[in-house]
Amino acid sequence: FIMDESGSVGSFGYSQSVQFIKDLIGDVSINSKIAIFEFAGSTTVIWKFNQNQKPRDDMIAALDAASWSGGGTDTEEAIRDGLAEWTRADAAGDLAEGTRIQFLITDGVGSRPCD
Repeated sequence: FIMDESGSVGSFGYSQSVQFIKDLIGDVSINSKIAIFEFAGSTTVIWKFNQNQKPRDDMIAALDAASWSGGGTDTEEAIRDGLAEWTRADAAGDLAEGTRIQFLITDGVGSRPCD
C-alpha cells in the first residue's frame, strides 16, 4: 500500500485511508505479504515485507501510530520506493512467487508532473 499524506488529503482523508487499509488487511489472506508506505514530499515506510506478517496486530498498531503530516505530493517517488521494496524483498527471498499488487491511495493532486 502506498498512502498519500499530503496537505490536500487533510487529516480526515488520511484517517479514512488508514481505516481502509486496516479493513482490507483484515480481509486479505494471512499468507499474503504486505508492505505499507505513506508519502507527501518524501516516502516513509510504515511496514516492510520482511516484518512480522502474522498476526496482523503489529502491522495495524504501526498504522495506528502513523500520523498525517501534510506537505507536497511526490507520487512518482512513492511509486519508485514501493517498487524498490519489492526488488529488495525479492532479492532477500522475502516474497514467494505470486501476483503483485500495488495500491496507490491518493486524492490525485500532485505537486509536480511525473516523468
